[in-house]
Amino acid sequence: MSESNSPILDLHQVGFSIDGPDGEELHLLEDINLSVGRGHFMAIVGPSGCGKTTLLKTIAGISENTEGTVYWKGRDLEEEDFNPSEVSYVPQFSIAYDEMTVGESIECAARLQVRGSHDEIDDLIDEALEKTGLTDIEDRFVRVLSGGQKRRLGLAMELVANPDLLLCDEV
Repeated sequence: MSESNSPILDLHQVGFSIDGPDGEELHLLEDINLSVGRGHFMAIVGPSGCGKTTLLKTIAGISENTEGTVYWKGRDLEEEDFNPSEVSYVPQFSIAYDEMTVGESIECAARLQVRGSHDEIDDLIDEALEKTGLTDIEDRFVRVLSGGQKRRLGLAMELVANPDLLLCDEV
């Protein structure tokens, strides 16, 4: 199979467990098998509490799977982690600092995630603002944004890195 046809993300019997209140193991994810090819758009749907966020955090490496294997571009993520620009995770709730502006928030995210000249980073910031419809409010403080605007800001803060995999939790 050529690299363009091979999965970019593969989960094999992935599970995630925690210690329950009674000391017994509580399985939050169990036997997840998933294969995602390059360029695919996928939605994970289900009722509240079924493990969607836990699955996304496990894929992103925020929560370490307790069973199975996660492969990224053929690499076992237990042995070799993502490179910084390969994956971005947009959480359910805003992580932007209230005392910064929209533009400052995206710039801060860009400086943490992207290597490049000042002009290249400025271009990425402008592109992220445009893609998320935030250009007109880039000077507005985060504390005054609506819930939807904060969600778009969170997305812009991750899009600025141009990740290979973008995981969005109820964006």
